[in-house]
Amino acid sequence: MLLATLVAAPLVTGGVTADGTYGSDAQTPHAYPNGVLSGQVSYADVAGGGQFSFGYNPRLTLSNATDPITSHVAFFQVGTFGYTVRDGTEVYGFTQAVSYGEQDYSLLSQSLTAGSTASGTGVPTQPGQTSPDRRPVQRFISTLNAITTASLQTLFTPRFTGGAASSFSVGGGQGSAGRAALPLQRSGVLSLATGYQVSPLDTFSATASGTGSITGANQASSSVGAQLSWAHSFDPDLRGSAGVGIALLYNASATEAAVANQVGNQGKIFSPTGTASLAWNVPVRAQNLSFALNGALAPALDPFSGATYMRGNARFTAAWTPVEDWTLTASAIGDRIVGGSLSGAFGAGGDATLTHRLSPSASAHLGVRAALVAPDHPLLTGEGPPSLWAVLAGFTATLPGAERK
Repeated sequence: MLLATLVAAPLVTGGVTADGTYGSDAQTPHAYPNGVLSGQVSYADVAGGGQFSFGYNPRLTLSNATDPITSHVAFFQVGTFGYTVRDGTEVYGFTQAVSYGEQDYSLLSQSLTAGSTASGTGVPTQPGQTSPDRRPVQRFISTLNAITTASLQTLFTPRFTGGAASSFSVGGGQGSAGRAALPLQRSGVLSLATGYQVSPLDTFSATASGTGSITGANQASSSVGAQLSWAHSFDPDLRGSAGVGIALLYNASATEAAVANQVGNQGKIFSPTGTASLAWNVPVRAQNLSFALNGALAPALDPFSGATYMRGNARFTAAWTPVEDWTLTASAIGDRIVGGSLSGAFGAGGDATLTHRLSPSASAHLGVRAALVAPDHPLLTGEGPPSLWAVLAGFTATLPGAERK
C-alpha cells in the first residue's frame, strides 16, 4: 500500500498517515480499553481534462478484554474515489465512498431476543422492524455502506454563483445480528445553493435541501429545509458567518414504541435551523495563534431507528505555535438532540494534540481525547454516563509530485 503511494506520488501528489490509539472511544466505554492501529493513503492525478483522487483508510481494533467472548480483533476499511472536471465557468464533481468491516458497538450492546424490549415498555419489537429500543446483540458488528455524490457549480457572473448536489447512500449491518441492529438503510439528498458577493467583504447565500430515507421494511423518514446566510470579513484576521432557516421533518414510524416517542400526532416536526462560525488569527510576533468557533442546528438521521431528528452541535478549536516546528492544538465539542424520538441525548468531549514538524513534508503527533455520552439516551436507559478516554500517537508524510512534461 505504501509502495504504491511512493511510486505514484511523483506524478502529482500523495500522502500517508499512520496512527495508533489506546483507550476507550465513543463506542467502547467499558473497563477494558482497545488498541487501534489506523492508516491513510491518498493519491491524486490529472486525467481527461480533470483531476481524480483516491484514498484508502484501514483500521485495526485490538480488544484486550479479559472475557474471551468480547475479546476480538476487528478490521474496518474505507475507500474513496473522486473526480472533478472544469468546463469554462462550470465545475462538475463525482465522489464514491465505500466502507466495510467490523465496528465496536459495545456501548449499545445487550442481549435481546425477538419479542423483547430494552426500555421495559412491554411493546415488542418484531423481526424486520426497527425502533429506538433495539440494541445490538453482540459487541462487534460487520457493516457495509456506500455513498455516491454528484455536484455542479457554475459562475453566472463574477459575483453570482450557483450549485446543485445530489447523493445516494445505502448500507447497514451484515449477518443476522448486524441486520437486527442496523437494518438496511437507503437515503437520498438533493440540495441547491446560490451566492452573491455584494461587496469585497460581504457575501449572501441561500440554500434549499430535501432528504428521504427508508430503513428496514417500512420505516420512512424525510425532511425539507431552506436557509439564508451571510458571511463577512471584519478584517484580514477576523472572519465570521451566520445563517437562519426552517426545516420540516416527517417520520412514519414502524412500531407503536417508536410512535409513542414521536413529537406530534403524525411524527411531524417544524423547527428552526441555523449555522454560525467565527475564525480569528491573532497577530503575535514570531508565533502563530488562531481560534475557530462553529455551530449548527440541523436535521440528522439515526441509523438504528431510521428516525430523522434535530441535532445541535458546536466546536471550538485553538491552535498555537509557540516556537517553530511545534504546534499545540486543542478543541472542545458538544452536541445535543433537541427534537424527535431521541430528544435529550447529548455528547461532549475534548482533545489536545502536540505536533512536531520533522521536515517540510513529514510530522509526528501525540495527543489525548476524553468524552461523555448521555445517560438519558433511549438506548442507555438506567445507565450512568460513560466516561471515555484515549491516547494517540501518529506520523504523517506528504509526498509532493512534479508536474507532467
